[in-house]
Amino acid sequence: MEFRNGCMRFRRVTRWAAKLWAIALAVLVLWYGLSSLRADRGLGASYESDDPVVATYLREQAAFASQSDAAHSAADAPRPRAPVAPSPASAAANDSRYIDVLILFTKAKGNAKLAARFRTCVASMLRHASVPIHYHLVSDDESAAVAADAFRELAEPGRIAATTPPYRVRAHSVSEMARQLHGLVSHLQAHFSYKPGAYYSDALFFLSVALHRVLDLRRVIMLDSDLEFRGDIGALYDHFARFKDGHVMGMAHEMQPVYRHTFSAYRGRHPGTRVGGPPPGGLTGYNSGVVLLDLDRMRRSREYNDLLNASVISDLAAKYSFKGHLGDQDFFTLISLEHEDLFYTLPCTWNYQLCTWWRDHGYTDIFEQYFTCEGDVMVYHGNCGSQIPS
Repeated sequence: MEFRNGCMRFRRVTRWAAKLWAIALAVLVLWYGLSSLRADRGLGASYESDDPVVATYLREQAAFASQSDAAHSAADAPRPRAPVAPSPASAAANDSRYIDVLILFTKAKGNAKLAARFRTCVASMLRHASVPIHYHLVSDDESAAVAADAFRELAEPGRIAATTPPYRVRAHSVSEMARQLHGLVSHLQAHFSYKPGAYYSDALFFLSVALHRVLDLRRVIMLDSDLEFRGDIGALYDHFARFKDGHVMGMAHEMQPVYRHTFSAYRGRHPGTRVGGPPPGGLTGYNSGVVLLDLDRMRRSREYNDLLNASVISDLAAKYSFKGHLGDQDFFTLISLEHEDLFYTLPCTWNYQLCTWWRDHGYTDIFEQYFTCEGDVMVYHGNCGSQIPS
């Protein structure tokens, strides 16, 4: 009898232990998936949302990132070599022929997918370029080494045309840049990310917002790494000349009804509002995959710099019932509702976003109003892991 009772107790303990192990494993898998989020910029961060649709979006993107990384073996990862050396006195810095291009490229060591995207972005850019380029890479040492490999490959005979204009590369310390940014943008994180309070990594999602205060350049094109160029970046830079008085930056509209959804509470209280509406008449919101930043104008604009004030942003977020999850582009979209004069709207062909996630999540009937883009595509944006057409 005692033996039988002992066996029964043992089986009950075993079943409970199995259940606890299963729960622990599920939590571990969820954490790992979320940590892969926003892999397009190489920033490991976890996000949560009270909005069930946004939460689903975040989970699916995390799962995609995990599957993509698993599909690339360690043997495919680039071999790190000497990092790109910072060059404060670079000749490009004082040569007006060069245009400045900034790419945030971190946590690339062992991430073959991210490294491949970077190579595609840079190679396609150089292939079509008509002007010299000064690359600014905001990177950690390991990622700078991966970038150095990519540029070395491009320098090999036959990789790009012999007539390709010259280019130079400067690496900026990601930790130093993040340290400077934190004090400038930490108050924004509560409104534009689902993990407020994180220190350096989340601050980097707002690099474009305060770049005029941490980098001594006049104008810069800031790019995501999941892009492929089909047009001349010199022609993209020419759009700076089309800025009107008051414009401090240029971006293309978001090509999904992201902000129709995010502003749904406000739209419900204000029938007929332009907020979250499709182009050309709506306040559609912007996508920060391609950003033209006139840093001189940003420094001089009192209107823009006043908007970096914590109380101003809190009031705007409360007025429009806004809670974002996309960092800098959420900030730009929110302030554009009442400060359209700060923004030059870049043609959609210079940031043709391929993600169609929202079409199948409640917005099928109006999706094409946002997604339609006419003209020859100059830059494809493979956001949310979308395949870029060959």
